[in-house]
Amino acid sequence: MKKQFHIVVIIALLSILSFAIISDYDGMILINAQRQTIDLDNNNDNTNTIKFEKIPFKQVRVGDIDIAYNTSGNGNPILLIMGYSGSKNDWDPTFLDGLSANHKVIIFDNRGVSNSTLGTKDYTINQLAEDVVGLLNVLNISKVDVLGYSMGGMIAQQLTLEHKDRVDDLILYATHCGTIDQTYNPPQKLLEQFGNLSGTPADIKQRFVPYQFPNSWINEHRPSYDQIFASLTLPPANILEKQKEALFKWISPGTCDRLSQISQDTLVIVGTADKIIPSINSEIFKDKIKGAEVETFVGGGHALMFQFPERLSEEINKFLDK
Repeated sequence: MKKQFHIVVIIALLSILSFAIISDYDGMILINAQRQTIDLDNNNDNTNTIKFEKIPFKQVRVGDIDIAYNTSGNGNPILLIMGYSGSKNDWDPTFLDGLSANHKVIIFDNRGVSNSTLGTKDYTINQLAEDVVGLLNVLNISKVDVLGYSMGGMIAQQLTLEHKDRVDDLILYATHCGTIDQTYNPPQKLLEQFGNLSGTPADIKQRFVPYQFPNSWINEHRPSYDQIFASLTLPPANILEKQKEALFKWISPGTCDRLSQISQDTLVIVGTADKIIPSINSEIFKDKIKGAEVETFVGGGHALMFQFPERLSEEINKFLDK
């Protein structure tokens, strides 16, 4: 059982390391944009949506931290929760633009990441979910659609279970429910590869990056892949360590045994070529969350938003606007 626990822990870390490998993808544009004077909170012109890469981030005080966030678009709000090591800068910009055509999209940095401060509270998945509630309170949003990616999907599950009245529709993308004996494992060789954090950042990139996309996609889209690879900037080691510890604590018991308590309309996004979170894990959500829908992207990897940004935004818009 101890060996199995270690394997599942690696799976969880693996499932959320995805955006460590695409950190800062077009991200500095957002930071440099602070010099501009755009105020999206007052932008109510549906015909003139401002693209995310031109929006300056804002900071608000939430409990013991300052949270950095961006908004764009109009309509019902949707909050996007990023995964392990990722920041608000790491969402695919084409995907964000498509989503903001129908909705007010809110992206933010988890505590300790990029432009959000670390604070003094314990770093746990539960606390990250409470940070989301605090952000919603400051933004005066009583209820919101929520999308969680990878570790962000774990935070989204926790948020929905603990604050049911704050979540409207729920979207779980490339994630799992964490419970030790209910999560499907990737191949042992891949677990060993991702469990190896030795060497330089360049060494780690060489081991991690190829697993985010199908080999066929890498070969057919080499310039895009090379750009993603070259843009990697890992966050400080102390933040990675805190997030890792948060995952260790969350995995057991996880949320698999509580999923039936989720009554929100739920969409599960999976890629058939996800090497990190096997797509069969989506069946757990479908079986345990009443009425949950699964949208499968044939050939999609863990970072499928970069492979299918237009389709992903279209499917989510269709789900939310049904």
